[in-house]
Amino acid sequence: MKETQELLMDNHCYPIYRYLGHFEIDQVNEKPLMSIRLSISTVNITPIFPWIVERKIKKDFTIVRYLSQNDKPFKTIFLEFFGVRCTEFSEEYDAKCDEVVLHFNATFDKRIMTDKSQQQKIIDLIA
Repeated sequence: MKETQELLMDNHCYPIYRYLGHFEIDQVNEKPLMSIRLSISTVNITPIFPWIVERKIKKDFTIVRYLSQNDKPFKTIFLEFFGVRCTEFSEEYDAKCDEVVLHFNATFDKRIMTDKSQQQKIIDLIA
């Protein structure tokens, strides 16, 4: 991952220090997906997120949201990274590592899913 890579959310930039992503086909509706996990240190989190209660991070949690096209903060993330819309978003906090993992699912056009060079272009944006 590039050292300068940042996640833009609600007008705040968060340095990302780990990224895992892969392409797959959703077995339920047979739509192409890219599953992305981005890690940001809790040191970099400002108190604008639901995980922070009275400036203290909850010990452990997982929050899953299914997003509509009008969810602007999350739409911004995917416009910034991939130019596609996020359909599902979850947040996980690992107290042991003191890190938050953001997990996104996004649907892609089938042309991207079958074209390895297009997949590589998307991966290169954040790799």
